[in-house]
Amino acid sequence: MLVVCLLVPNYVLAQNTAPDPGTRVILDRDNDGVRLLLDAPDEEENPEEGVSIGLRTRYVTVPDAFFESVFLEHTSLDSYSLGVEVGIDGPGSLRVIFGLDYTDLSMPSGNFRLGESTFSRSAENPEDANFTEINLHMVALDATFLWQVKFIETFGLMYGVGLGVAVLTGTIYATDVLPTCQQPVDQCPHWRGVTRQKQDLPSPVWPLLSAQVGLYWDPAPGWRIRLEGGFRGVLFTGVAARAAF
Repeated sequence: MLVVCLLVPNYVLAQNTAPDPGTRVILDRDNDGVRLLLDAPDEEENPEEGVSIGLRTRYVTVPDAFFESVFLEHTSLDSYSLGVEVGIDGPGSLRVIFGLDYTDLSMPSGNFRLGESTFSRSAENPEDANFTEINLHMVALDATFLWQVKFIETFGLMYGVGLGVAVLTGTIYATDVLPTCQQPVDQCPHWRGVTRQKQDLPSPVWPLLSAQVGLYWDPAPGWRIRLEGGFRGVLFTGVAARAAF
């Protein structure tokens, strides 16, 4: 009788309690090579970004300090560059950017006067200066290798180096200044078209090396904006925007 009293409540409880289904694993037996993984793999530290297409614009310049090491009188280079780029994933955090762009290397016309040497401030006579017209343009194709340092999920640092080839086109004309000029050389008038001569370009094709560093921001999935600066034949700072797909 005592045994019955002990078993009856347990039997009733078992009838009124829904069975625990537990964890169910369904295997497709029609396919070979089915594996059961007890531990899910860790998420990739650097997930792939895919292929991206972007546009970039840059301000380009040559520091006056460089010109002053060669010329006593000169004008300055302050210009721009426009380009398109295609990016692909590399190993780890590497991103490879293939770029095609145009850079205006023209400078304001003015008098240029060479010094006797790079480090000497003694120079040619004022009448040996030339009124120089520089109208140069560069088209370049290169590959830039950028590594990423992530600060937060959507913001970080990118740095890298590049290698490419540039085609230089355009003209340089030099005209003698008047030999009787008594003014500062940069104000001396020239002989107009009388002595104007076209200068030969050293080579139309140049190897192109670059180095850059910048910040990136991802305002939305698949979109990235870069603010960057560096050296690519001339110093540059600029902004690039791209979309991945």
